[in-house]
Amino acid sequence: MEKYQKIHKLLKDYSDSHPQETVILDGIVTEEYCSDKQYNILFILKESNISDGNSKPGLNECFWFKEVYNAKSAKPATYYGDNLNRVEKSAQTKYFNCITQIVDEIKKDGDIDNNKEIGISYININKNGGGSDCDNIGIKNWLYNSCKRKILSDQIEIIDPAKIIVFSCNNSNPDIQKFAKDLNTEGKVIEKEYHPSRYKKK
Repeated sequence: MEKYQKIHKLLKDYSDSHPQETVILDGIVTEEYCSDKQYNILFILKESNISDGNSKPGLNECFWFKEVYNAKSAKPATYYGDNLNRVEKSAQTKYFNCITQIVDEIKKDGDIDNNKEIGISYININKNGGGSDCDNIGIKNWLYNSCKRKILSDQIEIIDPAKIIVFSCNNSNPDIQKFAKDLNTEGKVIEKEYHPSRYKKK
């Protein structure tokens, strides 16, 4: 079973046993590059914003960050349609530039051959999603509820990343800071202070 299939099964099993929860699937983005022999980078974010997305088809199988990573800077992802407003287009470009810039920095550090393809994965801490304001209670619940925390741990174990980038590691998110430090037993975690959309374009 491929990694993305294992993650899909993990989250589906959790969703089936918790029918009262909306569970947004996440995980592998570049399936072709995430084999056991590849160099994998995992990005960890707070949650998906689903404040106005409940009527959209396939919500439980979409992951907007994935769409943005796969976009080209000159042609933003079109998951939400072609008629994006200026703010939405700007956010997509910021995400794209932030992520690709981090990958480029890791390559420059000499940990990986510049010509080697890199496996990219993303996971949300709060898999129930949030709104325009961050659901800090939901994030805390996923970090400290033993059942939910095991889902996060199992995802990370399946992905087996060489590097982990954790966003929103600032003083307003002490629980995420602690989570990042708990993960950093082998020195492979990179803490980023802000949400990725806060970073400037290249």
